[in-house]
Amino acid sequence: MTDRAGRTGIGVSAIAIADDIRFLLILNPSNGELLAYERAALTPPADSDRNGAFVDDYHLFLVHTHTTSSDNS
Repeated sequence: MTDRAGRTGIGVSAIAIADDIRFLLILNPSNGELLAYERAALTPPADSDRNGAFVDDYHLFLVHTHTTSSDNS
């Protein structure tokens, strides 16, 4: 699958049945880094004019950093 920045990744999703919400992670296939996160309501609210599922939260992770120390000083 492809994230909204056009990067190819592997999608992993889970559905919270009680809340009717799908959570999706898109991972870099070569190193497992998180590329994107999506939360989608599978059923729109009763007072909505929307039909079907809709994304209500999406995050792109464009910059990754690494440290070899856990020292906070």
